[in-house]
Amino acid sequence: MRYILKQPSATSHIKQYLLVALLILPMLYLRYLKSNGGMIHYSPPLLNLLAHAAIILLPLSVAYAAVYKPFEFRDSDETILEPQTFWTTQTSSWWMMFMLWAGPLVGLLALLHEVPRLGSNASIWATGPGSAFLTMALVFALGIIFGTILRERTQVRISKEGLRNGLVHFHEWENIDHISVENNLYGIYNWVNPSLPFSYFKLKDAENRRVLTDYLERYKVRHSRGPEPLLIIVKCCVAVATAMIVAIGFWLCLTTSIDLRWLITGVFFVSIGATMLLEIVRGVAGVTKTKPLVEPEASEALSETTTL
Repeated sequence: MRYILKQPSATSHIKQYLLVALLILPMLYLRYLKSNGGMIHYSPPLLNLLAHAAIILLPLSVAYAAVYKPFEFRDSDETILEPQTFWTTQTSSWWMMFMLWAGPLVGLLALLHEVPRLGSNASIWATGPGSAFLTMALVFALGIIFGTILRERTQVRISKEGLRNGLVHFHEWENIDHISVENNLYGIYNWVNPSLPFSYFKLKDAENRRVLTDYLERYKVRHSRGPEPLLIIVKCCVAVATAMIVAIGFWLCLTTSIDLRWLITGVFFVSIGATMLLEIVRGVAGVTKTKPLVEPEASEALSETTTL
């Protein structure tokens, strides 16, 4: 059973024009500078500062415009309990993707370390168009990735087949080892690793909690109180691993001549590898994945109906 995503509503023409302008105009300006051997540099220090800030802020704005709108889902035979966001369970699930933030943290620390020097030399900053493009591409890519993570909007859905609390993963009743319950916080533990939670969700409404309890009893899914003891150890390991990745990345930034952009990229890929290893330990690969479908456009649906 899959999510069926609704067709996104049409974006207004004004927003479309603004997005095109944010994409095309900076590229045309960089192309002009490259053709004429120019640099991004302006005599007034404040204007020069703003121009260099735009190298980061413009691609972030475009990335935000690309991902800010959450998905909308079509109704199905599943019972919808409650909507969830990235922030709904972060006090409990922070450790699952925490290592991914090592790259941006290294970049932030490096920029904070350079603030005094950069502030005093704002009038002499000069950046080549190729270097500016590379920075903008990196910022845009990271903005899309982390913007998609932060934008996440899903629904807790339940049916006779199983339980769903994410966009991709579906938990059949027979593959759930147990459910942990702590006030209105629920943790799903699968059969691959019943010692670590696969994911969390919250049910604030008492009636929704009753519906879930009825399903758990019907399909004989046991539940426990509070987290497993191993979870505390894993959380500590994740925190220590993240601190080590950030510390090594920042140390390399201070002691070597590696370009900060390549350093951030390298740290990000290391953090992806570490996160994938954690997912193996958590048994993520053993959970059914269901790729969401996008409902056909009205014209396509009408065509299919006519054909039938």
